[in-house]
Amino acid sequence: MYADRPELIDEKAAEYAVLQDSAVSAAKRGYVDSIIEPADTRKYLIGAFEMLYSKKPVCADRKHGTV
Repeated sequence: MYADRPELIDEKAAEYAVLQDSAVSAAKRGYVDSIIEPADTRKYLIGAFEMLYSKKPVCADRKHGTV
């Protein structure tokens, strides 16, 4: 793509790295729900496990009998 201008390859690679290698850019595009700090990880995990603790599986009724 940039064979005729090899000096642009490093510049374009750096632009791509900025776009693809950060969680902030992923959040801007909507791929990430939220970005949490490492110090807050335990709080979010505890909240998620508390929500799942009370969850019960829902078994659907039989849709077809032996009629």
